[in-house]
Amino acid sequence: MTELSILPASAADAAELARLNGLFNGATLTPAEQAEHLRAAASTERALLAWVDGRAVGFTCLRFARLITTALPYAEVTELFVEEAFRRRGIARALLAEAEVLARGLGAPGIILFTGLKNETAQAFYRAVGYHDYAITMRKVFGG
Repeated sequence: MTELSILPASAADAAELARLNGLFNGATLTPAEQAEHLRAAASTERALLAWVDGRAVGFTCLRFARLITTALPYAEVTELFVEEAFRRRGIARALLAEAEVLARGLGAPGIILFTGLKNETAQAFYRAVGYHDYAITMRKVFGG
């Protein structure tokens, strides 16, 4: 029997979060650097880890902020990743559901998330769990 738990990431989980972040984003943060990122972002972003039988297999990050133009806080899923060997087991769905609980608890009226224009698999998943097309996101990369 597989036991799944979704828990807030702490500094003690930094090595696992750094490992998963590396698999997803190619990030090369050391556990100490990842712990510092968790600490520095704690007032505006939180990470949740998915654990299966004591092993971290996925994560999501929820950014939240007060906006100047509205009384309601803003919530955004900035990352959602599950290791390939653990996909199609409901883990991403559980991570996203827990992020939604967290966002509601912070007073946000909903969640915004971004995914790649060509990432049709992710788009289908998000639609299946109740998300819909909302906006076009644009980016400018500064030279350097």
